[in-house]
Amino acid sequence: MTAFSEQFRNDLVGLTDNTASRAEAFDRFEGLGLPSVRDEAWRYTNLGGLAKKTPRLAATDQSEKAGILLDKAALPDLGGARFVVVNGRLDQALSSTTTDVDGVVINQTAAPYPTDTARALTALNKALSQDPLVIDIAPNVAVTTPITIVHVAAQNDDEAAHPHVQLRLGKGATATVVFAFIGGDQAYWVNAVLSADIGDNANLQTVILYDDGRQALNTNLLRVSQASHSRFRNTALLIGGKTQRHEVIVTVTGQGAETDLEGAALARAGQSQDIYTELNHTVPHGTSRQVFRNVADKGGAVAFQGRVVVAEGAQKTDASQSSRSLLLDRSAEANTKPELEIYADDVKCAHGATVGELDAEALFYLESRGIDQVTAKAMLVEAFVAATLENGPVATFEDLLQARVASWMQQRGGDL
Repeated sequence: MTAFSEQFRNDLVGLTDNTASRAEAFDRFEGLGLPSVRDEAWRYTNLGGLAKKTPRLAATDQSEKAGILLDKAALPDLGGARFVVVNGRLDQALSSTTTDVDGVVINQTAAPYPTDTARALTALNKALSQDPLVIDIAPNVAVTTPITIVHVAAQNDDEAAHPHVQLRLGKGATATVVFAFIGGDQAYWVNAVLSADIGDNANLQTVILYDDGRQALNTNLLRVSQASHSRFRNTALLIGGKTQRHEVIVTVTGQGAETDLEGAALARAGQSQDIYTELNHTVPHGTSRQVFRNVADKGGAVAFQGRVVVAEGAQKTDASQSSRSLLLDRSAEANTKPELEIYADDVKCAHGATVGELDAEALFYLESRGIDQVTAKAMLVEAFVAATLENGPVATFEDLLQARVASWMQQRGGDL
């Protein structure tokens, strides 16, 4: 047993609800081991440094520190229920769980939940997550104000948290959920699992902001199951951390479902941002669209891997991917790897991927109209990213995402 595994084994033993299912999940994690760059799906996310550490389970009595980080993040009040998860556990004092919508049930206590333990980090999450947050929305209930879930890493160096959130939408239900990951300057690890089961004719829209501290590692899996004629949309912005991975696995199990995945990643020196998507069309008449825009600055690295699998018999599937990456410096790195795996013969599937620099003609046009070069470049980058952030499900939060991009550009200043 490595020191890494031994530390987590000790954390597992220390949990008050150390169940057989936790132990089984941990054994599964140990059997699989940490993902490495030798694994195709993880070739752009390097966890090698993590294996050399012995990250312990983060302390949960950090409400005061978390409150300071929340104030600094200045997240908008969206008017609905807000849950604050500190170091992987729900913090009642910082949360506002008031909702006027009947048919919404919040489970704030530990409960078994389904997890794909074929993936090592989800198995570890199942073994070590504390107080999984389960939100059930009854059939035909429309939650008109967004639900906000903020994950605050009030952690010390070499501490880990394993939050889990499960959303379950009944037939015809509608909801919008906003997730935000924020944290301090410590070298912490957040290993989160967000899962959503969307019933027939239900509609779920989600937004995720990854704004971790500059030394952080964030490996987040969003697992989604869609029933017939359901609709799912996810918008993500990766802008913080040292290493961030946004992984989305969608399985379409009912005909007529619609899926939209979009987002952007911005990386500067010492940062690595990886977006990995897998969309499984298992039945006919599914529609999916993926649009991602990534920006890599001097010494930064961005990556997009998008895998679409159309099963045998999933006829009339319409799936498209678009990935564009922008390099602001010759030392920046961008990788893009779209994949189509098709076993049906009556489908419409396409992908496009580009990597390039700022448009010289567009830059000249702006400068010729009296706009200084720094401002002109910032305008072009912000417009490039905005293609995936505008017209989002939550206008107020969309404004915040675009403000984060503008701030990222302002911090570069004369380095452009």
